[in-house]
Amino acid sequence: MLVIVVSDTKTFRKECIAPFCSAENETVLLDDTLSSLIDLEQYLYPSLFNTGTPVVHAQFMLENRSADMTAVFVKRLAASPTVFIFEEFALPAPLLTQLKKHGAVVHAHSAPKAFKKGPDLFALASAIITPNKKDAWMNYQKALSLQPIEALLGIMYWKVRDMMMKTRKEEYKTLYENMLRAHAKAWQTNTPLELMIEKVLLQ
Repeated sequence: MLVIVVSDTKTFRKECIAPFCSAENETVLLDDTLSSLIDLEQYLYPSLFNTGTPVVHAQFMLENRSADMTAVFVKRLAASPTVFIFEEFALPAPLLTQLKKHGAVVHAHSAPKAFKKGPDLFALASAIITPNKKDAWMNYQKALSLQPIEALLGIMYWKVRDMMMKTRKEEYKTLYENMLRAHAKAWQTNTPLELMIEKVLLQ
């Protein structure tokens, strides 16, 4: 999952980041002085032995390195089981548009104005994680019609891990492992990611 938080107001940034950081989740804090974007690749696939959802909190790393955020790299971060949070003071509007297009969840603080509320990504992706295969497939198709797979998959990973921790049911552990394998195979074989995940949901 890739989350972008942009604001010159510290309170707003903290409110957006707080829900992802808890005692159960291991958080790695990186900043622009000691780390580069390439360092994030080592966190793409977390250990199955870690029960919490890994969180990588990168502070102020994009402002001068936006050219390194290629479409492929953004999609990989967005689809990862790890939650990648980029905290920034400001980013250009075209960059934010591109990040959203390739699967990032963007929280940007701006002056209040009338706007049409978009689909709730968390609700869309969470609804897919259900024992009823028909409902899961229908919810998946509906979500894909509104958002790219990269925007949904990170949230789906988060939801599966959450259900695994809450219920301790083996089926959620199996689903998580199958999603990881399908994810990796899609990258290795250049198979559409949405097709590989659909097969897992229908197993």
